[in-house]
Amino acid sequence: MQELGEQLRRARWEKNLTLKEISHQTKIQLRHLEALEKGDPTPFAGEVYFKGALRSYAGKVGLDPDQILNLYYELKGGSVPRAEAETPAGLEQADPVSRRERSSSPFNWLLILLVAASLAALAWFLTSGNRDITAPPAPPEEVTPPPPEEPVAPPKGDEEETGFVQVTIAQDRSSGSETAYNVTGVDRLEANLSFIGSCWVRLSSDDRLLYEETFRAGRELAIEGEEKISLRLGYPPGVRITVNGLPIEGLSEQLTAHNYLFVLTPPDS
Repeated sequence: MQELGEQLRRARWEKNLTLKEISHQTKIQLRHLEALEKGDPTPFAGEVYFKGALRSYAGKVGLDPDQILNLYYELKGGSVPRAEAETPAGLEQADPVSRRERSSSPFNWLLILLVAASLAALAWFLTSGNRDITAPPAPPEEVTPPPPEEPVAPPKGDEEETGFVQVTIAQDRSSGSETAYNVTGVDRLEANLSFIGSCWVRLSSDDRLLYEETFRAGRELAIEGEEKISLRLGYPPGVRITVNGLPIEGLSEQLTAHNYLFVLTPPDS
């Protein structure tokens, strides 16, 4: 499945899109987008949600959703299901008898009910000892076919975004070597780094060192923290940073190595 994820990632880079931008456009969570670029369907609630996200992602980066879905089936080692391999028009031409049967099924159902009601009336007429020969049997009640079932909408849990929460990022202090921010309105910190140039990074979450290396243009990182996230950037103009969906300004003006600290702060602090 890595081949599938790599094809999606290359298409996104060619469109110059970030995972955050695609997440806002498709309402798909970042962790699910990252799973798509790894070709990993396990974080999804089921295969139908994975395939739906796959088609939506492919469309946003300029790929043919049907070709991407076919590639998924090939890598999975199975054939493309008939329902997905044929167009609706092709299905109607291939099976005209089934289409006529479906269109006439309500009529057949009503006809059967009318015949059954007529037989019941005839049986009552023949077995009743006090029947009135001059009175015709009562007409059968008109039976209305049951209405078609409404499609059940998929759960909306995957569409929840922190962008709907009032998030505030306020600069707490700034010096020649470090800029600190207070983040309120969220339960945890979520930082996304998108590299537009080469930059050395030392990154820690809750005092735990995660990265200390040089990242080149095109790379992206997604980090979470319970209390704080700290960064040291060797070349800040080579990085775009968003914290809980809000962009951090001023990176392009800092031409030397600089520290950035993001601290989760309760609203009443």
